Amino acid sequence: MYSLSNGSYMLIKRCPLTQITSISKYTYSNFMTRSARVTTSFADAKPNLIDNSKRNYVSVGERKSKNFNIPVNFSDILKQSKQLLRDVQLSELNNAPLSAFWYGFGGLAPFVLPPLSFIIFGYSPFLGALQLTFGATICSFLGGIKWGYLLKENSCMTWETLGWAVIPQTVAWISLLMPQTLGFIMVSGGLLLSAFCDLTMMNYPNWFRAMRLILTIPAVIGLLITGLMCLFH
Repeated sequence: MYSLSNGSYMLIKRCPLTQITSISKYTYSNFMTRSARVTTSFADAKPNLIDNSKRNYVSVGERKSKNFNIPVNFSDILKQSKQLLRDVQLSELNNAPLSAFWYGFGGLAPFVLPPLSFIIFGYSPFLGALQLTFGATICSFLGGIKWGYLLKENSCMTWETLGWAVIPQTVAWISLLMPQTLGFIMVSGGLLLSAFCDLTMMNYPNWFRAMRLILTIPAVIGLLITGLMCLFH
């Protein structure tokens, strides 16, 4: 404060009185001119602002809610899922190549056998870890199928489609870092999400779509049963 007052005093002492008066007059007139412009423009725009506020008034809170609260219509998802079940024809499995058919259904063994063993002999953390790891690898494998299919169709390679190919691998990796119970739930969700994506977005052959549906249901059921037994073990 002392330096500011001292500087002001030296400036007034050096400048003549006429210069200080002219500077003050110019500053005052310039300020009044700008204030008059702002006031005039606001007065001209005021009726429009009032009319618009009466017609379409939206508060700040409503704007934030409209921008950030995105409604999720679960009824549409259920309708789409039911339509998928109707569109997928299980009779198309007859057209599947024998190698793909047996490799696919042979992959159900690590999903089905551990829960049966737990029901008979009790829960085994080692077998549970094996089943969880196998489920994570299958989830990553399904993402790789999407990536390979998109490489064939170069026009379909977008951020969104390739992102859906990467998400299953990310879900599988995170599930292995979590406790076993949460890991089983997360892998099950990844398999269901991947199946929903394959049946809605990907233009796979009909026999593969039928196989995806048939193989996903018992795999998810086996993982959830093991997750429950791990929780109450």
